[in-house]
Amino acid sequence: MSTPYRFIQSRADFGKAIGNWFKKNDWPQSITESVAKEVNEWEGGPWASQQSTAINGKLDPKATYFIASGCFNKYIHEGDFKKIKDQALKEKLQGSKAFTHNNGRPFDGADFFRLFTGLIEVPKKYKVMEGSLTVDIISEYQELIIEHTQKIKREEFIGAKEFWKKFTEQPYSQTLKKEHLSRINDLLRGDLDLTKEHIHEFAKTYGKCPIMPALQSMSDIKPSKRLKELNGLIESRAASNLKLMTKTSQKVKKSKVNK
Repeated sequence: MSTPYRFIQSRADFGKAIGNWFKKNDWPQSITESVAKEVNEWEGGPWASQQSTAINGKLDPKATYFIASGCFNKYIHEGDFKKIKDQALKEKLQGSKAFTHNNGRPFDGADFFRLFTGLIEVPKKYKVMEGSLTVDIISEYQELIIEHTQKIKREEFIGAKEFWKKFTEQPYSQTLKKEHLSRINDLLRGDLDLTKEHIHEFAKTYGKCPIMPALQSMSDIKPSKRLKELNGLIESRAASNLKLMTKTSQKVKKSKVNK
């Protein structure tokens, strides 16, 4: 099912595109499997384990994966979710967008195969934003997060104390370190500026921005398109930077041992 020892650029690009598509729709990696089992109109999922491996750029699938991907995408494009009995799943699907070409035409199974093999380029809307973590980008990200918290407060008719109480009660918040929760509180109030060091520390500890999961679970208000884009960019660049720092550290240690 996977090819962990051989990097193939087209597979990595495919995985990033699928991951970005899921992020835009606020989907878990199990969404395709859940839908396939509920609808029961096609075979092959795609299964959650396949999507996870695909997003990591290591999937080596059979033809059924692409056929099932096309069937799932067609189902999303048509937007008729009457066969979904799981109410939570149905709500996740409402307003979802199918994976499309730049001209808006939805992908079919053959299109997913072409994308996987590099025969066609990733549509612009699914390309993961690249670039360094500049002060301007980090500052804009924090401003948009604060703006999002204000929207939640207005919609929920709650004050700062009630907001923070609800934030800390979220399942994901329960997994965060106390010192990080305190820092997040300062960041959300604007009493502390978000820095590249904060981002790297959060990425190293949690593998992602620890603020967004709690904000998304505590309210039905969806983050703005720009906030989602910056969240994806920052998490992607932080992960890349950490890998680079780890490799550099390992090289330094090896050189010291060789001496």
